[in-house]
Amino acid sequence: MLQLSESLHHRISVLVSFVLLESLLVVMMQMHYVMKNCSRLSKVFLVAMVHELYKTGMGETTFEKIATTISCLCASNGEAFPGWDVLLRVGCRLNFPSDDVAFALKDSKEIPWLAKYL
Repeated sequence: MLQLSESLHHRISVLVSFVLLESLLVVMMQMHYVMKNCSRLSKVFLVAMVHELYKTGMGETTFEKIATTISCLCASNGEAFPGWDVLLRVGCRLNFPSDDVAFALKDSKEIPWLAKYL
């Protein structure tokens, strides 16, 4: 009876693991889709956050540093700087892990220069 119980426990564990894995994959693909289809400015904001992380090695930063990075990225790539108030509105809606941002936006056809900063 103990053997059957262990076998059943193993099958349930494997089933639960697959269900969790499938759920995780769905969430990852949804995030990838959202990032690929977000606004141009949102993409620039996300890349600036990741670039700041790579540059400093710090997991936390300030809005001022992100805005300054965006200003530099825009100036270096012929983009108009949108202004601090617009950046604040955009930034409040974005919250993605840096690895996911890099994966989703490294091959952006809309803004090819983003890849230089990822």
